[in-house]
Amino acid sequence: MSEKVNNFLNKIKKEYGKLPQDLHVTRKACALVAISEGKVITMEEPEIHHCPLFTSLFSYKNMDKNTIEKKFDIQVKDWGMFTCNRHICDEKIIVPFGASEMIMYALRRKNIDAAVVVCEGAGTVITAEEPGVVQGIGAYMNGLFYTTPIPDIIKNLQNHKSIVLSPPDARMDQAEV
Repeated sequence: MSEKVNNFLNKIKKEYGKLPQDLHVTRKACALVAISEGKVITMEEPEIHHCPLFTSLFSYKNMDKNTIEKKFDIQVKDWGMFTCNRHICDEKIIVPFGASEMIMYALRRKNIDAAVVVCEGAGTVITAEEPGVVQGIGAYMNGLFYTTPIPDIIKNLQNHKSIVLSPPDARMDQAEV
C-alpha cells in the first residue's frame, strides 16, 4: 500500500478513533475518497476540476467535493456499490476503450483464460466463466486502494463462478495469484 493511502487511513483512524469495520478507499479526480456504510465519510480535495468523460457519463460540468459525493451516491443507489446490494454481472458497455470492457471481450472470445481483478467488499477476484463479472465489478470502479469484506458481495461473486482470493480480509494482491 502506498504511503499516501497509509496516511489517508491514519487520518481516518485519528478522526474516528479506529478504522470503520466497513471501509473502502477509492479515488476520483486524483482525490482519495473513503466510503463506509454506502456513504462518503471523507475525501481529499480534488486535483482535477474538469473531465470530459466524467461530464459525459454523469452530466456534471465541474468536479468538486459536492459533485464527487453525488457521483458516489449514484453508484450506491443505481449499482449497489460499496454495499451488500452490489450488482456483480453486467455486459453493458460504458466506454468502448475501458479496461473492464476490453478484458470482458477477451474472456468472451477466449483470448485469455481468466481475469484477476479487484472488487470493493471482496478484494482480489479471479473470474473465467462469466465475462460479464469483469464488466459488472469494473465498469464504474476506476481505482480501489483499500477494502473490507462484505459477505453478500463475496457470496454473489462466488455464485457467479468467481474465486475470491481472501474472503476473511478482502485482501487485494493480484500478484499473489
